[in-house]
Amino acid sequence: MKNFGLFISFFRYFNKKYKRVGHLFQDRFKSEVVEEDNYVLSLARYIHQNPVKAGIVKKAAAYGWSSYNCYLNNIGVNLTHEYKNTRGRQTA
Repeated sequence: MKNFGLFISFFRYFNKKYKRVGHLFQDRFKSEVVEEDNYVLSLARYIHQNPVKAGIVKKAAAYGWSSYNCYLNNIGVNLTHEYKNTRGRQTA
């Protein structure tokens, strides 16, 4: 990457301007242990309703990138389907 120095300069500028340290996306994501069934259900509801609240779709079932319909209809998602990779070999 020949413009990598430009990125480094931007990261330094950004950190100095906002009084931050470390890499640009440090501490952005976190995780928590979910132990209660009711909390799991409320999290699933929250996640599946995000496209509706954002105004992308009117109903969660209409959002194509969601697993909402699989949960609603108790359908498993097959993640082991066969496809042809870019070199033409069959893979699983």
